[in-house]
Amino acid sequence: MKQFVRGLCTVLAACLLAGCAPAHVEYVTAIPKVDAPWDARQNPEGGQPTARPASTAQDLTNVYGSALLLGWPCVLYSIYLDTPEGDAWTEETLAQTRRNLTVAVDWITRQAETYRAAPKLYYDQGEGDLTAFVSCPVELTEDATSGNDFYDYVDTLTAAVDTDAIARAYGTSSIGYLIFVPAAGCSYSILHYLEDGEYYLNEFSCLYLYDVYEDPGTFEGPAVYAHEILHLFGASDLYEDSSDVYVTRELTGYVARQWPDAIMYYTYNDDNSISYDHIEKTICPLTAYRLGLCDTFPGIERFPGAAADPPGTYSAEPGGSGRDLGFLLDGVAA
Repeated sequence: MKQFVRGLCTVLAACLLAGCAPAHVEYVTAIPKVDAPWDARQNPEGGQPTARPASTAQDLTNVYGSALLLGWPCVLYSIYLDTPEGDAWTEETLAQTRRNLTVAVDWITRQAETYRAAPKLYYDQGEGDLTAFVSCPVELTEDATSGNDFYDYVDTLTAAVDTDAIARAYGTSSIGYLIFVPAAGCSYSILHYLEDGEYYLNEFSCLYLYDVYEDPGTFEGPAVYAHEILHLFGASDLYEDSSDVYVTRELTGYVARQWPDAIMYYTYNDDNSISYDHIEKTICPLTAYRLGLCDTFPGIERFPGAAADPPGTYSAEPGGSGRDLGFLLDGVAA
């Protein structure tokens, strides 16, 4: 789906694919709060991860944005936009949204496990601690819920979330925000770029209730949820209209031939249908590489631009500022 970048306000783009060597990195069981970062490598003696004095958790956020890396535990905080009357969401639509989210998270977890990673994604399951309903001052349409004004509005919403309480409750300062809109639209994500530095940190996916490309009233599917959530951790779109700096027509053609079931390439089933109880796609090797789940992908020599930036990051220019981040990323997303 569409992918936008705050601050640059451009449509981003793609990367995906399936099956490569696992990365030489062991993932911590939790990322602590901002004042206590950990190395991504476990203590060789077992026990707790070792501290990383060379960088701070804020440094990590400035590189990766608020969602950080998929290999680490992350909270997916749900914000449901509602009308002033509070009647936009029904028991049925809420249940469908949460079912989609459960299917998406379970699928992401299983896919990551094929690369020997074990992410833990905490998300809204109806208990309320990771959920907020917000009376929205703008009309709940696709046009009104995209563009700079809306992105600024979401910034104010995410800034109001009690991240300290979340860090205490879940043992992680990694948070991605899911903005649910009870309307038909093309879901998209707003992401942090290396060039953004300390700005535009709170990354979010805007998920519409209904699929704008299908008959009216057709619910968005869990594959779209998974696609957008993967954006938060560094996966890009990989289709021909992608505007990511390394995604060329040659690369998209290569992906279409080599990994036609890649979720970042196409979210519908092979017959163009939508499944609501499962996802028929894969995280293929290029996406796995960009997520930091493996060390290489078939075709890396042919498409070196896909390896120019550190895994889990985005840049407006090939190589971006990631060339200067080795001191920070060593052992984190090697």
